[in-house]
Amino acid sequence: MASTLPAAMAQPAERNQMEQLRELQNRSMELRRHLTQLSGQVEAAAHERQALERTLKELSAMKPETETYKVIGKMFLLQTQAELTDQVTAELGEAVSSVEMRLKLRSQFVEKLKENELGIEELVASFSAQK
Repeated sequence: MASTLPAAMAQPAERNQMEQLRELQNRSMELRRHLTQLSGQVEAAAHERQALERTLKELSAMKPETETYKVIGKMFLLQTQAELTDQVTAELGEAVSSVEMRLKLRSQFVEKLKENELGIEELVASFSAQK
């Protein structure tokens, strides 16, 4: 009876460690999924920024009296070059801040993923040490 008591006590501890490992692995998968989404969002925001920069370059090369139109759905809206330039400049500022924010967020997720992976390694090492 004395020999079965430590084995019986070890099983709940082992189950607890297995549950911790499962939770850490699930968290790693979730963090990786978020990183993939953020990477796609960063790439899309960077493309948008580049398009806005090209638009500003083209607008600055035009004469001030040139009629300019902004696409709104299926319609075109006549705007002065100054109005359109102001709008594109504002959109460019938003796109730049969006890229910066997502890059910071991605670096935070990378750090959390590293911490999580370290926790998995430590838990696996404790499994190996017990056996």
